[in-house]
Amino acid sequence: MKTMNYSSTKYALGIMAGLLLAAGRAGATQSETFTVNYASSGAPYVVPSSGTNIYTFGLPQFNPALGVLQDVVLTLTSQDQANVVLYNTSGVSQGYSGASATVPVAVNLSLAGLGTLTTNSVSYASGLVGPGLTTLAGNVATVTKSLTLNASLLAYEGTGNLAFTVGVPAEVGHYSVTATGPNSSSLFVGGSASTYGSVTVEYDYASASPVPEPGTMALGALAGLAGVLFRRRVAAR
Repeated sequence: MKTMNYSSTKYALGIMAGLLLAAGRAGATQSETFTVNYASSGAPYVVPSSGTNIYTFGLPQFNPALGVLQDVVLTLTSQDQANVVLYNTSGVSQGYSGASATVPVAVNLSLAGLGTLTTNSVSYASGLVGPGLTTLAGNVATVTKSLTLNASLLAYEGTGNLAFTVGVPAEVGHYSVTATGPNSSSLFVGGSASTYGSVTVEYDYASASPVPEPGTMALGALAGLAGVLFRRRVAAR
């Protein structure tokens, strides 16, 4: 009579089933991401000379039919450029140090706010400027800030849109310089700035889909294989 080693086969099947089940559970959490861009590099928002410019947009809510919402991740990516303008009213060159400009951008999304991002787009340690206006141009600087929410998420669920605002406050107070030399009172500072970027919302959720996961389907196949081996064993007897 021909014999077969079924104990080793069952042991291997048990290990494979456990690994596939763990893989199926690990893949249960899914993500859905939406991104809205505000302004652009070719048409950025200009920082105003007074007041605050407010821009309103919409991001889709999480559809609860997809599953159970576990957390929400909000991300602001701000790309800003600022230029320091020095005005020397004396008739001779004037020294300076610590010339700098900042661009503050505030984003608020429904019940949660990302707060204010401040980008130091240009900073010069020291230099010398002649009479009249001198512009110290800064490069585009990118800043990213994220906020993760895992409580009070009901406001983010639905089939509509979440309103969020991008606030760009006035440039007043965001430029500074320290004059050096005998004509320090003749040096004044100002500037200009602009910003553009994007706001992203990521929904992490446990899927409610009835479609079997790959691990579940593989377990079904293993069960079928075990049944075939069992029938062969009975037949061999």
